[in-house]
Amino acid sequence: MAAASESKSLVFLAGDFPPDVGGIQRYAYELVKAVVSLGQEAVVIAPRREEAKAVDASLGCPVVRVPGRGKAGLALAMARALRSQIKMCTPAAVVGTKWMPEGPAYLGSSAPKHAPLILLGYGREFMPEAARPVRAFVQRKVLGAARLCLAVSHYTARNFVRAGVPEERVRVIYGGVDPDRFAGPGVSAEAQRLRPTLGTGDAPLLLTVARLVRRKGHDLVLEAMARLRAEGVDVGYAVVGDGPERQRLEAIAQGLGLGRRVIFAGAVAEHDLPLWYSACDVFVMPSRDIPGEPPEGLGLVYLEANAAGKPVIAARTGGVEDAIADGQSGILVPPDDPEALADALKRLLCEPGLAARLGEQGRNRVLSQFTWRHVAQRFLAAADLAIAQAAEKA
Repeated sequence: MAAASESKSLVFLAGDFPPDVGGIQRYAYELVKAVVSLGQEAVVIAPRREEAKAVDASLGCPVVRVPGRGKAGLALAMARALRSQIKMCTPAAVVGTKWMPEGPAYLGSSAPKHAPLILLGYGREFMPEAARPVRAFVQRKVLGAARLCLAVSHYTARNFVRAGVPEERVRVIYGGVDPDRFAGPGVSAEAQRLRPTLGTGDAPLLLTVARLVRRKGHDLVLEAMARLRAEGVDVGYAVVGDGPERQRLEAIAQGLGLGRRVIFAGAVAEHDLPLWYSACDVFVMPSRDIPGEPPEGLGLVYLEANAAGKPVIAARTGGVEDAIADGQSGILVPPDDPEALADALKRLLCEPGLAARLGEQGRNRVLSQFTWRHVAQRFLAAADLAIAQAAEKA
């Protein structure tokens, strides 16, 4: 059999990928799309989905869809597809968009003999778990095989090092947004039509876009609203997203006497999200760090709100401090502190000049650092260096 030819292409192993919905799915899709737009050759290996045709056509690179049930089944299917890709043309590197099942797929293929592994990380999902020794063993193998670990925040980078990855193999590339989606006359006009339908009148509007789980801190916003109302500050609150906490949050809102001041909008189509950001006055999501649950690795929603020109408020947890420049693009408060949250909200609601300045500075910060083009450029610069170092040691 003839030896496979070599290429400068990157093979992305993406166990979580659109049309499936989620932060990691969106990150993987946008990163691939951005690197391809910069001229990088790429191939994506992702789970088979009936609705994937339009997504795949939009990327500008081949997408190999594979079957597979569960993480183990998907890892085996991705390994087979990766072996086939290498037989046709040896890639410059393999990119695991997560450690699992992408890492085991890489190790279970012929790739370790041919191409270095570049691994993406979002929070602390790759930290060893003593209670799960087999999983911890596999994690160590994957992290040990990774030539380069790319983190969405400095918090995530520190976790890579804590997990045993040498510092020289870790880089921060952040996450990104498409700023054109979140601003412009069309978005503003649609948002102006949305706002009166919410039933909050002329009161300033807060917004959270997140899955309704305890970690996101919706209950803290409700408590802060009650404090503001007691001080005579009227405010509305739009909650975009759905999840297991919805019934409890609705009960809390009723119990605090907030009534129709809180709008539970449920899940909103991706193309409608810019309207909600544009309609609000302040974006707020005071996430808390709960043991056993993933923290905010970065928080793309804060960057999306800034891209819409809105000030943001969040708690100091996980990688949020990279997403928000405290006092420049928003305000950071201590975690689990509804009083401090109420004070920050009151400050922005009662000082519209400050809120406008933070929103404007936030958008400028996104434009200068956090577009997907910037992320792709950082990614490619780090990948090129890792590929060159691997070639020297080959």
